[in-house]
Amino acid sequence: MQETILDRLRSNGFPDAQALPSAIDLAASRFGVIHSAVFYSSINLLAYAMNIRPFDLAVSTRATQMLTDKGRVSGVKVMTTSKETYTIRAKTVVLSAGTWETLRLLLHSDIPGKAIGHYLVTHPKLTSVAKASREQFGEISGVISLMIPNQDNHKLLITGIGTGPEDYYWYAYQQKPFIEEPKFRFFGPGKMEARYENHVYLNPEILDEYGMPKLQTTFSYSNQDRVMIEEMFRFMRNAVAAMGLTFEVEPFLLTQGNVNHETGTCRMGLDPNTSATNPHGQIHGVPGLYVADNSVVRLTGPANPTLTTTALAIRTA
Repeated sequence: MQETILDRLRSNGFPDAQALPSAIDLAASRFGVIHSAVFYSSINLLAYAMNIRPFDLAVSTRATQMLTDKGRVSGVKVMTTSKETYTIRAKTVVLSAGTWETLRLLLHSDIPGKAIGHYLVTHPKLTSVAKASREQFGEISGVISLMIPNQDNHKLLITGIGTGPEDYYWYAYQQKPFIEEPKFRFFGPGKMEARYENHVYLNPEILDEYGMPKLQTTFSYSNQDRVMIEEMFRFMRNAVAAMGLTFEVEPFLLTQGNVNHETGTCRMGLDPNTSATNPHGQIHGVPGLYVADNSVVRLTGPANPTLTTTALAIRTA
């Protein structure tokens, strides 16, 4: 099925279509080794790290405030689920709580920085479901996992997975019932413009169970973004037609907040007026305080930002 669809794409105006590299483990269990997580989890990394050097791991504990002394980071205040408060002293603190929670900690701790919370970006993302007759592919078909770059616009990409319900793809080594009408899910992420006015801020009137203000956002697409989104619709429709498939669910734009690849709220840079951290992830003007997560990435392109985030985190470490 994969080769058939790739051949159709390459023969119909999409010469750069290729298999999608996926960081997932689809191997069957052998010799008593249980593959408990198809997708990589950071808990695996913590387990491996324990073989290198000992460390303490506080679970079910919420960081609530960064502490500073004479402008330098001095530790972290944390709270347990039973609402007991503790202070952890440290000369170096690395925040890896993500685009939203890292920012909330910084704002709640009054860490200075003109760009902190600003330049929020995501990638506008279309999704759709297409279908085909099994007769197009034969009895032994497998699954598809492909990506289609736009050779005329590097800001656009389509990825496709499937056969049938999504678990046919994620757990492909398991035996599955035969389906007469394969279905495929397509995603079309694009690149948006980074603007200062797209920002996140604290709402002091709404507190969570730890007494921390919740976040609110001001976010919109620019005229340039809207032109690109229209091009994304055309690109996806043309690609699905080239594959010989028909839509079961027409392409639609995911609502803001449902893409899960938001970045930029603590973005890296040289200028403290337009960036929150320096190129090594340290918050401008606060020695010892670092950020290593999606929030430091300046732009979200059409691809998933995880590998970029990981590379930057290793560099910061």
